Amino acid sequence: MVVIRERTPANASSTMPAPVEGEVLFKEARRRERRRRMTIVAALLGVVLISAVVVALVVGGTPARKATTGTGQPLPPAVASTLTGRVLEIGGPAGLERPWKGTTVTVTRGNQRVTSAVTDSDGKFTVRVPPGEYNLSVVESNLSGVAGAQGPSCKTTKVHVTAGVATLHDLACQLR
Repeated sequence: MVVIRERTPANASSTMPAPVEGEVLFKEARRRERRRRMTIVAALLGVVLISAVVVALVVGGTPARKATTGTGQPLPPAVASTLTGRVLEIGGPAGLERPWKGTTVTVTRGNQRVTSAVTDSDGKFTVRVPPGEYNLSVVESNLSGVAGAQGPSCKTTKVHVTAGVATLHDLACQLR
């Protein structure tokens, strides 16, 4: 017995039925939605990246003075930690607390000077030191601008600096 097959177009020999117009539109809508979502995700990732860069620049702030060991040798960057604080004048007629600008904060370990910093207009100072125990003291270099006046009385304060951690320590100096 001989079977004769009729020639048909190439797409007609497929076992899959031809897509219906609504199905084509549905698939195209799904593709568009997927592209839209990917665009949104890419935009959000861009915003997060830009935000991270801005935060890194803002938090980084101004670089601290280079810390040195007692022998004057610079510390390796991985070893030094940040010690930040403010020097405040406390007391007076209304019990005021105000920043003491232009004074020198000295950091010592035992009897050896490690480093020092001068306070800015907000009474802030920042130094980089290796982890350990330190004494902070204030050198009276700006006596509130009054001739013959005694500056605030500042006690030497002990502070512990931990590796890789920014240490914050304020110094309160009592007006005499």
